[in-house]
Amino acid sequence: MSLKQLGLEPDSNNVHYGATRSYEINKVLRESGVQKEDSVMDFGSGKGLMLYDCYRFGIKKICGVELSEIACNIAKNNFEKLGISSINIEQVNATEIVAQLDDYSVFYFYNPFGPETLDVVINNITQSIKRSPRSVKIIYHFPIDKNIIEKTGLFDLVYDYAPYFFGGQYLVYESNNLSQAGVKT
Repeated sequence: MSLKQLGLEPDSNNVHYGATRSYEINKVLRESGVQKEDSVMDFGSGKGLMLYDCYRFGIKKICGVELSEIACNIAKNNFEKLGISSINIEQVNATEIVAQLDDYSVFYFYNPFGPETLDVVINNITQSIKRSPRSVKIIYHFPIDKNIIEKTGLFDLVYDYAPYFFGGQYLVYESNNLSQAGVKT
């Protein structure tokens, strides 16, 4: 969907909607060590396909963060039709998600916004790890601004997958350098 179709104004921090391919994300979840006990927050969750894939994977705590009211309503309607009430969808600017981050261990990004917004969100995640020490994974599909994650010094690349047919690399980072971030382990 275009930004216009999503009810959003075109600018450097809004990106068009594209759905994650289910077979790709299922492979990434399995092979990167995501567990059913993990909790997942999807930034730029759109119509909810990634959220549904996490639900089918067996993850119990799932949240979508989406700026577009139109996309949020589509996702909510999709889950209502499927009889799924356990997936939370927040219609909010991703930079405003702060305290809720402490409840999640996996953060998914399908290149949902520009570098300015990503920088704020990654900083918020880093602060969350300092507040609530835990191992965190970041799954980044189409990692255009991966340097924002890497410059924190907090995350190690633990998995790299580039689908053969359609492209669109997935990078998975894990917070293995907690002491570098000032977190006592």
